[in-house]
Amino acid sequence: MKFLLSGLRTLIIAVTVFILFILIALSQGWHTRLVNHFAEPYKIQVGHTQIDWFPLSLIVEKLSVGEGASAFTLDSLEIQTRYSVLAGEPLQLFVKLEGGQVGYRQLPAETEAGWQVAGLSIGQWQQVFTSEAQGPENNSEDLAGNDPAEASASEFVVHLNSLEISDLNVNSEKNGLPDLQLKRLLFNPFYTDQPETLSSLQMELVTAGGEINITGTLSPLSAEPSADFMLKITDFAPDQQWLAQIPEALQVALDTELDISVRQLVSEMPNEAGVTEKAALSSLKAQVTGDLQLNNLIWQAANKASPQAAETQPEPEAEDVPSDKYALKHFALNGLDIQVDIADLQHADPKAVVGVEQVMLETLSVNQPGLDFLLQSIDLKMLSIHADTESAEIQTGVLELANGDLKFELAKAKESTTQASSAKVPPEAGQPSHSDDSGVIAEAQPDQAPTAYEVRYTGQAIQLLNQKIDFRDLNLTDAPLTQLELTSLQLDQPRYPAKTPFPWAAELWLNGQSHWLMNGDLQTAPLKVNLNIDQSGLNLPDISPYSEYYAEIVFDEGVMDNKIQFEITPDSLKGELGFGFNKLDMEMKGGLANLNLPVKTAFSMLEDASDRIELELKLDKKGEELNVGASAIVKELLLAASQKGTFAYLKYTLQPYGALLTLKDVGTSLMKSGDIPLEPVVLEPLQAELTANQKGYALKISQILQDKKDLRLNYCYFASEEERMALLEQQGDSVLAASAFKSLNQNRLTEWRKLFAAQGLSGRMSQCSPEQQKARQLEESSSQSQFTILLTP
Repeated sequence: MKFLLSGLRTLIIAVTVFILFILIALSQGWHTRLVNHFAEPYKIQVGHTQIDWFPLSLIVEKLSVGEGASAFTLDSLEIQTRYSVLAGEPLQLFVKLEGGQVGYRQLPAETEAGWQVAGLSIGQWQQVFTSEAQGPENNSEDLAGNDPAEASASEFVVHLNSLEISDLNVNSEKNGLPDLQLKRLLFNPFYTDQPETLSSLQMELVTAGGEINITGTLSPLSAEPSADFMLKITDFAPDQQWLAQIPEALQVALDTELDISVRQLVSEMPNEAGVTEKAALSSLKAQVTGDLQLNNLIWQAANKASPQAAETQPEPEAEDVPSDKYALKHFALNGLDIQVDIADLQHADPKAVVGVEQVMLETLSVNQPGLDFLLQSIDLKMLSIHADTESAEIQTGVLELANGDLKFELAKAKESTTQASSAKVPPEAGQPSHSDDSGVIAEAQPDQAPTAYEVRYTGQAIQLLNQKIDFRDLNLTDAPLTQLELTSLQLDQPRYPAKTPFPWAAELWLNGQSHWLMNGDLQTAPLKVNLNIDQSGLNLPDISPYSEYYAEIVFDEGVMDNKIQFEITPDSLKGELGFGFNKLDMEMKGGLANLNLPVKTAFSMLEDASDRIELELKLDKKGEELNVGASAIVKELLLAASQKGTFAYLKYTLQPYGALLTLKDVGTSLMKSGDIPLEPVVLEPLQAELTANQKGYALKISQILQDKKDLRLNYCYFASEEERMALLEQQGDSVLAASAFKSLNQNRLTEWRKLFAAQGLSGRMSQCSPEQQKARQLEESSSQSQFTILLTP
């Protein structure tokens, strides 16, 4: 500031002396050389000067300030004034500049000289003016004792009635700094003795291929400075050549019309005597209103290999590296209103209010390796933001994202990457991290923790409409194309943080056949999602490549329906799953291959006459129970659902019999051999014929076999040693007793077999082998004769 005041004072002295010489000049031929003589120390040269006496004016042609090709030049400078200045009135000035240019550049950092303007660095310009201005007669210390009244009386008053500049070019001397063309500037009036007078400004500026127009008023010398401008920008397209700080990958065109208002206010407060007085400038209010548009925004950047990849793959062969490209055809903020209020400039605590009537985006595209995304429109009806240094509150109207098209390929996992990632196991919940700064975090006291910035959000609705996704997983052999169409997704009254849930609903199609209807609610504090799914028509061979790779299950045939209800939190999963399979044909591979037989047996039991299987399962998982892979989850679902389904079917079909049948017995046998054990038929001592209940039970088993064509009946008959001893005691002869015992057992077997043969099941029943008989006899501890029964595939 001292430099500017010193320079201004020097310039006024120079101009005054210059005018005095002109006034006494009687010839138009010699004063140009005189002016150049006195202006030379200031790096100023003129080509021609002309004085007109009425009105009193000075015309300078071919003015040059500075050195070299970047010097400040003017084709014409015209200054008019009035003779009233000789009577002590303010100096009246009318200034007009036409046709000029000036060059500038940023000097290398090692020179510490900063900027160069008109051929000289800022430091060199300071030396030019201060060396000429300083001297014993104008030492600032000599003025320290001047009387304030005398200083006030000696102030030089200037009335700049108009300043007009046209066709002035500001040229950078290298790329990365902007070139500016000032086509026209009008500024008036500016009175140094009337600080409250509003000055008018009109400016037309051409740069970066576009045009910037500014019109408005300002009062820079006022006790409460203010400025009101209308800013219009057309086709403004900055790039890295225009300004080095702009990324090379960015292309954009800006069009906007904004009204800008700035006020710096003086606060009033009582002094020590209790009298209200104005204090120093302390607050600032600014407002920007209007519309803003961005057109044809493009960002394109080449992908670079990660440092880890560079270390593991030294000196790879050169190849074309695909680039990331982001493009936006049109972006608009309509009805923009930004208000900024800083109550105390010395202790900046800004508050901002942002209001937008409508936010629109058209044709947003993202292109990355393996990903192409095109979104036709984003439309936000209302946006309101209230923010300060501690918090922000955001409100929106209806946000609609419509007509999207995503093509995505999941890259094939590299073995080295997989191993590296698997080696880094995240710490368990509640356990400290082992990173370098974990100790600092663990030891930090609550009063040392930084205050988190609080964000609150409320909206009317968020809608996603007509979003299409084409997906390929390149980890799969002959990766199939999976097509997903999200017809709609809507969140009603979304909030953050949401301490009470808000509803959501969605509808989508998978591969044109599987129809998903989903709804539920969501809350964020604490996080909890309620999820309801009604899915019909999922063609299982469509997902077989995924299930084979991730869960070791192959679906050769089948259609699945689902009804699912879940409550999901970060550490729990609770709900019910319903499965409906039509004509299911599946096989498990790898580590699940041993489950093929029990699952097939169970599904055979569950299939109805239309080859449909219904399964239901309840889940309640917490904590570490959730940390399992896809294969383990599918295994548990299949086994639990098939076991429970089989048990429920048997209990229902066999009623009122089978009361002693347990889920544990069914599940254990299924897992061990794939067989389904039924409740045995226990005979009373020396019982010769089956009872009515026992025959009824056998008919129920026959009904199961008739319904389930893939099942067979396998039975074992165990003769009781107690019965043999009873017959020996009864007959008194061991030979007769042995014959009676054999006849009793054979009659029982005959009657048992005839019950099933009469139902047409003779070809699907078999007695267990001696080895099986022996193995089962070791398992049975009953002292009574009995038939043990297995349903086998």
